[in-house]
This record gives sequence, C-alpha cells and structure tokens, in this order.
Amino acid sequence: MLLKTIVIENQDVSRDEQYLMHYVKTGRGRYQLLAKKNSDCEPIFADEEMKSLARLKVIVE
Repeated sequence: MLLKTIVIENQDVSRDEQYLMHYVKTGRGRYQLLAKKNSDCEPIFADEEMKSLARLKVIVE
C-alpha cells in the first residue's frame, strides 16, 4: 500500500478552520485520511468540501 502525505484545510463542526497533515490511504474508490503521528485523531474520509493545500512528493536531503 502506498501512502502519500497531504495537508488539508477543513472546517470543524463549529466552522473553525483546521489545517491537518494526514497520510492518504486509497481503497474501494474512497480516500481515507489518517492523522500523521497523532493517535488521538480518528481517521476521516475525504469529501468535496476539503481543500488540498500541499502534497509531499519527495524528501530533499
């Protein structure tokens, strides 16, 4: 399974902006966003309201 890192902008239930770094896991035609290094966050499914801000393509050393 290939995981990509992505930063998304999302609004929580109180309509506050959230900026979240997640791994992207694909399967069965859906994208699941897994919180990066934060076991307190539940996985969420991507939807049309989320805006992609950045995607990590490669690590530069």
